[in-house]
Order: sequence, then C-alpha cells, then structure tokens
Amino acid sequence: MANRKTSAQSGENPVEAPVADVGAKNAPAAVEYTIEELTAGAKTVFPGVSPDCVTAALRLAGVTKTTKERAKEIVDKFVNAPVAGPKKGGN
Repeated sequence: MANRKTSAQSGENPVEAPVADVGAKNAPAAVEYTIEELTAGAKTVFPGVSPDCVTAALRLAGVTKTTKERAKEIVDKFVNAPVAGPKKGGN
C-alpha cells in the first residue's frame, strides 16, 4: 500500500509501471541458430537453395550463430551475387 502512495505522489500511475516491466520481460528473444542447424534445415528455411550454398554463404560472411532472418539475408545476397565471366586472353 505504501508503494502505491509513493508512486501516486510522484505522478506515476501505479498500474502502468508493472505492466511496462512485464512487457519488457516477456519480449521474445531472437533465437540464434548455428551454421549446422541452418544447413540441416536448408530445404525448409531456404527453399531452392542447396545446403552447401547455405554453409558457404554463412562461412564466407564469418557467421557462427545467427537468426533465421539474418541468415536469409546473407544467403540471398550470396545466391544473387553476380558471377564474373572468364578472363579474355589469359592462359
């Protein structure tokens, strides 16, 4: 009861403060997956992309653990990167 009076006296609504705290605590943390986990689920997470491409993209980016969303960005960038053609006049 003393806490409510103190909160009310300071101009803070005593009902809103705990709700804000609970909301911050219940915010879902982003789940991170290893390269191995993402490669194993490549067919469902990255449709049309081979598991080898997923592994190569993540290793090239220097990633060991990441979220699915970030992994999709990395893999899409890797798969859609332009490929240089052969050099002319070289052996």
